Amino acid sequence: MDKLDIKEKIWGGIFGIIAVIASIGEMIANGISTATVLGAVKDVSGILVVIVVMVTVVRLVSTKKHSQSFEERLTSALTKWIDEHSNMIVRTSRMPKGHENDFGMSMTTDINRFYTNEILKSDSGSGVGRFMRLTEIDSSKYARNDVVIDFFLNAQTYCNVSDAGEAVNELLNVGHNLSSYMKGSFGNITIGELRK
Repeated sequence: MDKLDIKEKIWGGIFGIIAVIASIGEMIANGISTATVLGAVKDVSGILVVIVVMVTVVRLVSTKKHSQSFEERLTSALTKWIDEHSNMIVRTSRMPKGHENDFGMSMTTDINRFYTNEILKSDSGSGVGRFMRLTEIDSSKYARNDVVIDFFLNAQTYCNVSDAGEAVNELLNVGHNLSSYMKGSFGNITIGELRK
C-alpha cells in the first residue's frame, strides 16, 4: 500500500464500492438462495476490507501535520547526522562573509579518529577544516529548487602526497569521483565546475 499513489488508493476504493454493488446485484439476479447469499457475503467482506484500508489511508494522509517547521525538521536531521558521526564531524561555528546563515559542517583531517569514539568538540584550530556548506535553511529558498551545496576538499584529508602539484591532481580526481557519484545517485541535480 505504501508504494501506491494516493489517487490509486482512492480509485481502488471507488472500484471496491462498485464491486460490492455488483456482488449484491449478482445475488439478486441469480435468485436468493443459501449459495448465492454466502457467495455475496464472501465477495462483499473481501471488498469491504479494501474499502476500510482506503478510508484509513485517506484519513491519515488528509490529517497528517508536522509539529515542526521545515527549517526545524531539516536542521534536526542534519544535527542528528552530525551527532552520529561526532568523532569525525562538527558543525561549523563561523561561516564566511555573505554566508553567515548557511549550515556548515567541518571535518577532522586526522583520519585515525575514524576508529575512535572520541567526540570532535570544535572546528577551530589546526586539524579541522570545513568540508560542506549548505544554503541557508529557509523553506522559501528550498521551494525555488536552486539550493546550493558546496564541498571543500583539502589535501590533509584526502591526499597522501607532499608535492602541492600532486595534491591538486589527487583532489581533482576526488572531486570528479564525488561529482560522478552524486550525478549518478541524484540525476536531477546540476554539478558545478570544480574550483581550486
